[in-house]
Amino acid sequence: MRNVFRFLTILLLNVIPVQMDAKPLKVAFGKSKPPYIYEESGAVHGIEVDLVREILKSLKKPHDFKSLSYLRLEAEASHGDAYDIVVGVRNREGGRYYSQAFMDHEVCAFSLKSRSLNIKSARDLEPLKVAVWRGAWKDLGADFKRIFQPRFNGKVPGNLVEYVQIQDRFASLYKGEVDVLVMDRFIFEWYRLMPQEGAHFLQDVKVHEIFPENIPAFVSFRDEKTRDAFNRELKRLRDSGEYARMVRAYTGERLVRLGKK
Repeated sequence: MRNVFRFLTILLLNVIPVQMDAKPLKVAFGKSKPPYIYEESGAVHGIEVDLVREILKSLKKPHDFKSLSYLRLEAEASHGDAYDIVVGVRNREGGRYYSQAFMDHEVCAFSLKSRSLNIKSARDLEPLKVAVWRGAWKDLGADFKRIFQPRFNGKVPGNLVEYVQIQDRFASLYKGEVDVLVMDRFIFEWYRLMPQEGAHFLQDVKVHEIFPENIPAFVSFRDEKTRDAFNRELKRLRDSGEYARMVRAYTGERLVRLGKK
């Protein structure tokens, strides 16, 4: 009988840690930010998804992916406790642990070519109606912040229109709701080339490269050790060239194929 108990004890000591390690990490992404993240047939896809999946695979970490609204994502990234990992956040504020820069966004200003707008710096946006994401006044440099930061009443100037939904921000330019659209270059191209959008948004646009620096996005972690391991694998992917290859798979060949549909 003593041998049976000893056998069961050894068995439990070996099985329990495996079961604990096998618990999937809960990973949250944003919604509708192609080519970085998008949903298709009930599953999430995109650059961010592929990179995170590859890193967690290398770390032998089982995972469960879910997409959240922008507001929920930002809340979870700063002080939430429902997700182990939150991907693609701009601010590193709160009580969680944050990765190195995970993704750089090349942000440009877009206007309809028919408007013949001459925009050479953020200062030229001051008299114009501009479409941006929530909180963009903090992300786009000193001149943009000076012009568009919230006033004493806590509200941004009336000519800065903050859209929660990316597709609404994209459409606002073509619908004449704004003069200028500020957006990541590849997100803009993705929406412009989508077959269901192409019939409606055919007007030529002018690209104004007025933001000198890319805007980084980060990954938020509940656990410091997981963050550190993630950073090591992220560096390995960059150093090996695999990171660049995975990004080009969406920003190169896939955008070209999308435009031919």
